[in-house]
Amino acid sequence: IRTDTVSGEDTTASVFGEAVLRPTDTFDLALSLRHDDSDDFGGQTTGRLAAAWQATPETTVRAVAGTGFRAPSLFERFSAFGDPDLEAEESLSLELGVERRFGGESVVKATAFYTEIDNLIRFDPNATVCGTGFGCYGQVEGTTRTRGLELSGRYALAQGRAALFGAYTWTDAETEAGRLPRVPRHDLVLGIEGEIADRLTGRFDVRHVADVEPSEFAPADNKVGDYTLANLGLAYALTDTVSATLRVENLFDADYETAGGFNQPGRAAYVGLSTSF
Repeated sequence: IRTDTVSGEDTTASVFGEAVLRPTDTFDLALSLRHDDSDDFGGQTTGRLAAAWQATPETTVRAVAGTGFRAPSLFERFSAFGDPDLEAEESLSLELGVERRFGGESVVKATAFYTEIDNLIRFDPNATVCGTGFGCYGQVEGTTRTRGLELSGRYALAQGRAALFGAYTWTDAETEAGRLPRVPRHDLVLGIEGEIADRLTGRFDVRHVADVEPSEFAPADNKVGDYTLANLGLAYALTDTVSATLRVENLFDADYETAGGFNQPGRAAYVGLSTSF
């Protein structure tokens, strides 16, 4: 990184390996290891172990455990808002889930997750080390913990020509000082997709986000909070391999923010062509 006032660099060499095993016809294992060697942060080895057990032909149980390592970016260290003394983040993540299929195309999934991060890096409006008077990147004291539950499902309609789908995530994210801002506690998506007519398919979904806290540096008139978004998509098959597409995001032009003082797009439409070969 180089600007008019500062410069910095770091070189990281990494090696990654993965082994996929199937001890039995109903049990799968995947083990991965990664080693990062950074000029500024030394060597760090992380890993991930994932298992899937097909308890019945319709039911699969999954479990994942992994560790993580992230060195601060050059911008977080050397920009006008940076702190060159930042430490690397280290994390532990765990997941346990179950998937149940009904009649081939209908499915229900549930996953519990837990993550903890030491030395989480985020913008601190009260930090003064960078001298901006506005705040700097800093380290969150102690361990940041995130836990939650994900539920999702898909139900086939009209002999598979259409489907209802939905997903819900409950998340509880906390630091030792209190709740982690900008992380929704509730996130719900409901929708329908399928064939509308010969060669015409469509998708409509609604997303509702609730119970979000703004960051400390959000302006007093910020719009961070609950919001609801609707999205629409259409595709028309011009030939067997070419389709014309229309996608409208934020269909009802909701006015909302996910970071205080930073607007999100209003209604947006995208028209295009897609092909497969």
